[in-house]
Amino acid sequence: MRRIIACACTVHAIVLWAAVLALLQRSIRPEPARVAVMDPLQCAVTASVLFSERVVLPSGVESALVHIGHHGTIEHIERSASPTSSAAYAEARGLQFDDLRDQMISPGLIDVHVHVSAVGGRGWEGYATATRAAAAGGITTIVGMPLNSLPPTVSVSALDAEVARAAAEGLHVDVGLWGGVVPSSLSDGSLLPLLADERVLGLKAFLSPLPPAAGYEALLPERLRAAAAAAAREVVPLLVHCELMTAEEMEALQAAAAATPNGSRHFATFLATRPPLFERRAIQALIDIAAEIPSLRAHVVHLSDAGSPPLLRRAKLALGDRLSVETCPHYLVFSAEKVPDGETRLKCLPPIRGQANRELLWQGLADGTVDLIASDHSPCAPELRALDSGDFLRAWAGISGLQSSLQATWTAARPRGFTPLNLSTWWSERPARLAGLSSRKGRIAIGMDADLVIWEPEAPGVSDRLYTRHAGSPYVGRTSMLGKVRRSLVRGRRAYSDNPESVDGASHGPACGQMLRREQRA
Repeated sequence: MRRIIACACTVHAIVLWAAVLALLQRSIRPEPARVAVMDPLQCAVTASVLFSERVVLPSGVESALVHIGHHGTIEHIERSASPTSSAAYAEARGLQFDDLRDQMISPGLIDVHVHVSAVGGRGWEGYATATRAAAAGGITTIVGMPLNSLPPTVSVSALDAEVARAAAEGLHVDVGLWGGVVPSSLSDGSLLPLLADERVLGLKAFLSPLPPAAGYEALLPERLRAAAAAAAREVVPLLVHCELMTAEEMEALQAAAAATPNGSRHFATFLATRPPLFERRAIQALIDIAAEIPSLRAHVVHLSDAGSPPLLRRAKLALGDRLSVETCPHYLVFSAEKVPDGETRLKCLPPIRGQANRELLWQGLADGTVDLIASDHSPCAPELRALDSGDFLRAWAGISGLQSSLQATWTAARPRGFTPLNLSTWWSERPARLAGLSSRKGRIAIGMDADLVIWEPEAPGVSDRLYTRHAGSPYVGRTSMLGKVRRSLVRGRRAYSDNPESVDGASHGPACGQMLRREQRA
């Protein structure tokens, strides 16, 4: 019987990876990139003055005037301003004036966990579509993960290819990149030059087995130490996927799940294959390494298990701000008990857990154990979703949520007593700090990039018009979501606008986004 179960599980895996390889063969030779030439005139900034009764400043939400200069940075902020005084300020300087009244001006969101790929085809999310979706969702900076592209971004040559292709596609928001580490890059010497390149904002590692088609391999904990030491020398953060298991453990749990009669359409069957223990192991391994390397900045990627915060709280007492933690909107919005049978759009790794677990994650955000939120936007071609069968064991894992992250977070946060200032802390200030961009981004303050989202927190925020490459977001159709994005500005330039008085409706500005370099090494 065990052999039959193992064979069935193997057949499922072969079918899934055959589909992936078929996509790769179809697209391994992508069409030549259409070079997106940035027009200096189109990307010029019109100096302007914005007024709102609700501007999210580091000190709180206030009535204020925000002066955006010709270079796309914030030149002046005047607190306790009025529409009249703001209009007079603009007129005296010959500047354009926008009276936004009760629309809210927040720092643009910074999403530090986006799976986007430019090299190697694969039919997944590209930079043009991802940055359009980001801008429509109030996200003004994304940081891309190193896997998904073929080859993954684990060497300078792969980084060069990714940057060139991304720039050719055209960027509607600013884009940074995490570098990756795999066993071969530790042994062949490619890791150190990669880390020395300032286009790499940090280093991402896995401790759990990945499918062969991912083109990315996990590290053993002892090999992670070497990667951590290299990251510490370059003063960049080490980001670790918070699951640690052996291939044998994973195969045994999958075999047991496959043996459940008709169980593969039930979310609980899949959930049983990724127990919380795997998250706690990975977190403990990262904490141990951070304790051994005093200069290491360690980051826990997409925490799902609410049993881990006690461990994290103790570690933070010892490590201070060298340890940071992220979670994702889907862990804060959905619960395992309410995932419908066959709803494979909600499969992700680590998985969505129970309702009680979800509330404890919110508590972790409230007390600072969890530092920030990121989308873990991980779309794929529809044929990999197993939508026809609803088989959670066969479906690709990853949630498409980039464009809806602000609305999903805000809709769940508001009734729990959180404010737009909390939102900007989780989505702007702390992500900027993690990515080494806090000297330019993450706050509305003089001298900072004018990365802003203008939105209506009380207005319905659901949108069925997604700008991502593939449909399939679990947030589409959720009419209860709040937070309508009216405009996104990236360094003072219009990246997206949804003017209800315009006959054109929603539209994007020219592709004026930039590839970012790290700016602080301490």
